[in-house]
Amino acid sequence: MNADSPTAEEALELVGLPAPDAELSVSEGIIVSDLDEWSVRVSFTAPADEVDAWRQDAFDGADGLPVTRDGATISQRFAGEEVREGARYIDGSNPEDPAAVYTVLVSPEGTDVVVAAARTSR
Repeated sequence: MNADSPTAEEALELVGLPAPDAELSVSEGIIVSDLDEWSVRVSFTAPADEVDAWRQDAFDGADGLPVTRDGATISQRFAGEEVREGARYIDGSNPEDPAAVYTVLVSPEGTDVVVAAARTSR
């Protein structure tokens, strides 16, 4: 990963999402354009009720949109093989820094979460 990439906690804070009460891992994200300053993925696994509580807190109760077929295009920051029918996703940005964007993908089982977080230099 790039030395300038944020930690998992920093990435969530930068895009305006709360850190869950779970062990976080961070990995390099998909770079979409030359304007990306950084792109990381923050992942965590927790019981479905804990993921639901985090989602309720992070998105004021919004459920997100359903994935209707395997391989659906939900974001340039996710490869088709990562997206499965029955999952849910939410796109957004930090209201205080609209260049800090995210797409959250919650597995069909509701236990695995990947946050594709990035900041562009626009």
